[in-house]
Amino acid sequence: MKKMKWKTLQHNGILFPPAYEAQGIKIKIKGESVNLDLNQEEMVYQWAKKKDTPYVQDKVFQKNFTADFSKNIRF
Repeated sequence: MKKMKWKTLQHNGILFPPAYEAQGIKIKIKGESVNLDLNQEEMVYQWAKKKDTPYVQDKVFQKNFTADFSKNIRF
């Protein structure tokens, strides 16, 4: 028989991170500087945070990001 490790479990609820705050990030597409709205900027920021991780080498990750971002940017 297994020994009981605990008798109760207390859950304090879920925690949401603070809302993303604009950083004023701009990108260039085909040599043209593009101002980003808040959602677009957050997407680019999250991509940039993963720059030095294995994620950006993953073809599926790249395809998914590019598809989602392309729908959002409408350039």
